[in-house]
Amino acid sequence: MTKPVTSIALMQLVEQGLIALSDPVATYIPEFKDLGVFVGGGGNTPFMTRPLASPLRVVDLLRHTAGFTYSFQEQGNIDAAYRKTDVESWTKNTSQSVIDTLAQIPLEFDPGTQWNYSVATDILGILVERISGLSLPEYFQTHIFAPLGMTDTFFQVPSDKAARIPEG
Repeated sequence: MTKPVTSIALMQLVEQGLIALSDPVATYIPEFKDLGVFVGGGGNTPFMTRPLASPLRVVDLLRHTAGFTYSFQEQGNIDAAYRKTDVESWTKNTSQSVIDTLAQIPLEFDPGTQWNYSVATDILGILVERISGLSLPEYFQTHIFAPLGMTDTFFQVPSDKAARIPEG
């Protein structure tokens, strides 16, 4: 359920006027200012890219029209690059290392032109962290779970509660 909760967190920041859906993502993640769209290459060949036709905007992240992907989709050279970098491993990576890695990999398509399930919501979480100054779990706890009285809800299950998870 992290995707809808992360989207709620971002929308809380929109309500507070700290970010707008029409804002370019590079305003908050300047590492993305030089992102390009995939034209060719990959594997052992450097990527060939072209400039974005329009800026990557916050709304593109919310609706998965940003041009990012997931490694498991195995559709082409971009998700293959994700697999090589292990960018989706949140136990190994920090928010900054994820951004640094994604900044080196082209988008699959121009933002706003196609839909593709992707790491876009992960990037929304990083936006929440950068704008709020809190880690995403801290933001969830402080601004969503505690105000709703959700005293037994966590970003990751604490080890002392792991035994309560049903076997599947």
